[in-house]
Parts: sequence; structure tokens; C-alpha cells
Amino acid sequence: MDFGLVEGEPTSSELIIKQFSKDKLVAVAGIEYQVENDLLNIENIKQHNFILREKGSAARDYFDRYLDKNKLSIEPYIESINTQVIISCLISNLGISILPFSLVREFVRRKQLKILEFPDATFERTYNIIVNKNKTLTKAQLDVFNLCLNYEQLMP
Repeated sequence: MDFGLVEGEPTSSELIIKQFSKDKLVAVAGIEYQVENDLLNIENIKQHNFILREKGSAARDYFDRYLDKNKLSIEPYIESINTQVIISCLISNLGISILPFSLVREFVRRKQLKILEFPDATFERTYNIIVNKNKTLTKAQLDVFNLCLNYEQLMP
């Protein structure tokens, strides 16, 4: 392996690890979807339809861990491997999802979706570049490495 882009932080002492981005998962729904005070919590979570990614996706895993920790079980109203399908369902006010803010930011800005407060849950992710300490990167590899490190500065 020359280098890798990974979610989370590996613990190997053989690696150089550099964070290049953070992302937050948010509870999101269509503008007209009714959630009292736009607040999602342990008391009201089971009252809502959830439109979720498939099991094994990062966003779903974070949400499933939250549910397990709180001894809750939810059967998705709709489950999809396609985030755009989920966003379309949300815009149609069919339920709530947990998605990366970076994917829904523009829909929120255009007032097609709204972020729900979810104080019981914090879903923050970090993305890191990993390189073996004994690896010498080529010029092209260093360019990609540096591009990744400047990723957030390049994003609108």
C-alpha cells in the first residue's frame, strides 16, 4: 500500500496519519414533514418513518449503534443503497433520515430539507490519509496527498 484514505483513525504505529476532513451526520427531513419543534429524541423517535441507507453503510452503522446503545429498534420505512433516492423521498416528506451534512447542505440551503435537532446523538466522522512510515511517495502521490490535505479549503 502506498497510502490510503480512511474513515476513522487507525491505531498502527507503522502509519503516518493525517486528518484531511471532518463530516457530521445529521437528522434530516422534508420541509413539510411534521416533527414537534423539529426535535428528534429518544421519546419520539419511534413515532417516525425512517428512510435509511442499507446495513453496512457508514451512516447506517452510526445510527444503528445509537439505537443499540439506547436499546431501541427501528424497522426502516424505506431502505436504499442510493442516497439520491433517499433525498427524493425526504423532499416528498415521507420520513426522516440520517445523512452526511455535506450531502444535504445544498437541499437545506434551497429549503427543500430541514435539519432536525437531535441532542441525544452526535454523529461526527473524521477522514484521514494514512501512509506507511517506511514508504517514500512519488511526486504524483505527494500531489494527491497534498490535494487531500487541502480538501476542505477547496470545497464551496
